[in-house]
Amino acid sequence: MNARKKVEEIEKIFQRSNVEIADAEWIVCEITGYSKMCLSERQLTEAQIKKIDKVVKKRLKHIPIAQIFKKRNFYGLDLYINKNVLIPRFETEGLCELIAKELPADILGQLHGLDVGCGSGAICIVLSKLFGYKMTAVDISNKALKVAKKNAKKYNVDINYLRSNMLSEVKNYEFDFVVSNPPYILSSELKNLDKEVVGFEPKLALDGGGDGLQFYRKIIEDAPYVLKNDGYLFFEVGKGMANEVVRLMRKDFYAIKINKDLQGVDRYVFGKLKERKI
Repeated sequence: MNARKKVEEIEKIFQRSNVEIADAEWIVCEITGYSKMCLSERQLTEAQIKKIDKVVKKRLKHIPIAQIFKKRNFYGLDLYINKNVLIPRFETEGLCELIAKELPADILGQLHGLDVGCGSGAICIVLSKLFGYKMTAVDISNKALKVAKKNAKKYNVDINYLRSNMLSEVKNYEFDFVVSNPPYILSSELKNLDKEVVGFEPKLALDGGGDGLQFYRKIIEDAPYVLKNDGYLFFEVGKGMANEVVRLMRKDFYAIKINKDLQGVDRYVFGKLKERKI
């Protein structure tokens, strides 16, 4: 098979599959090992074509690409991903940026943060590896914690992982900040999600209860017992939820703000604790 025929074969694979262009480029680049700019006719081998065809068939079953390749790039780090954790979203990178903006970069690791519902470990690993914060992270799922620990080991970051239902097992700590991207999809809306989300990502990481605010209430209620005075609470929130999360925070937090994501959606809510509870 000459170079031209190889290219034609690739084109046929994608034409008959109706795979989106962005997905197609990702698949080809991942399998060939070349960037999009470096792809050319002579860089496609028969073995690569077979691999591409195999991946496309999986994609047609709505399996997310991140799960097919078992990885997701988050804030420049390639994190291991499997079916037991939520695939990190681009919006959550903005949550990490917000924390780094509001708090000083901490080379000595003197600022201690808690990541509630850490999943793959994306948030806590970025905050530890790239910004120097000392991190503790919790999740109710042992399978998710296994993924998070694998990612922490890959990037040589020392994170204290605890199995905990929200903050129930977090005791005798005084954190400078708490961060969470909890499940916020309304239970009634789960069935309306894309097939690749509802069919292949853990319901535990998606279902936010009847109004999507179940976990925000619990974290807001418990955070004052583990935060220092004037400690920060940072949230990523679902579309249309920011004002309600602000309302829930007003009892125990002040200087509460809403920040937008790059699409202009009110995506991040944060504030400072009035007074630590004991």
